[in-house]
Amino acid sequence: MKALFRSRLARFAVPAVAAVALIPLAAPGANADDVIRNPNGCNVFVTIQTSWNPPMEETHDLGGCVLGQPVLNDNNYTGQDPYVFGIGTDGALWYDRANDIYGRSWTGWRSLGGRLTGGLRTWSDTSARVGVGGTGLDGQFWCTWNWGPNSDNWVSWQHC
Repeated sequence: MKALFRSRLARFAVPAVAAVALIPLAAPGANADDVIRNPNGCNVFVTIQTSWNPPMEETHDLGGCVLGQPVLNDNNYTGQDPYVFGIGTDGALWYDRANDIYGRSWTGWRSLGGRLTGGLRTWSDTSARVGVGGTGLDGQFWCTWNWGPNSDNWVSWQHC
């Protein structure tokens, strides 16, 4: 059974990335009220629906301090573990990845570097890669993506 993530994040347009077939985030996980943060920016929370019948949810405190609204990629299409992304207080992009599709435990926050000011978007492709990007200091959209399912190896930042 795949984990189901509810969220109230606005749906985002997916940027074009050459030679990558993108799957738009839709259905479970695409509009989030599951990824929230305290008003002070610290302690990111994710609420996960782990069962339809009976409906069951689990809320996890991922800690961390982020600027603006974090974004969730649950990649239900391929059963990949969910990722949460946020811009850290240092301006770099940070992520936390669940250790399973139900989000029962998480790897801890890791930096992807870069210098972003906002506009975070995330997407998945048919190879179960997760992409993420945002507006850089130069006003351009910058992105990176991982090398495959549940991978913590990411390509270098580039204009997308």
